[in-house]
Amino acid sequence: MIKLSNFKIVVKVSLIVVLMAIVTLGTLAFATHEMRLADDANTDIVTRVNKSTTIAVRASRRAENYVSSAFQLAGKPPMPATSNISGKPSIAERPTKR
Repeated sequence: MIKLSNFKIVVKVSLIVVLMAIVTLGTLAFATHEMRLADDANTDIVTRVNKSTTIAVRASRRAENYVSSAFQLAGKPPMPATSNISGKPSIAERPTKR
C-alpha cells in the first residue's frame, strides 16, 4: 500500500484537486444526461398531440392558475370586519330613520 506520508505536500494537494475535478466532471456529465432526457421527454409530449397531451396541458394550466390565485390571495390585505362582499352597508351599519 502506498503511504502518503512519503509524498510532498504539493503532490497530496494535487491528488485532492484531481479527485475533486473527476467528481465534478462526473456530476456534470450525469446532470447533462438527465437534462437531455427530460428535454427529449418534454419535446415528445409537446410534438405529440393527442388526448393525453391535451389533458396534461389543461392540468398544468389549472395548477398554475391555482398557485397564482393562492399567491394573490396570500398577498391581499385582510378585509375589515364590517365590510361584506357586496360592498353595501349591512343592516347594522345603515343609518336609522328618525
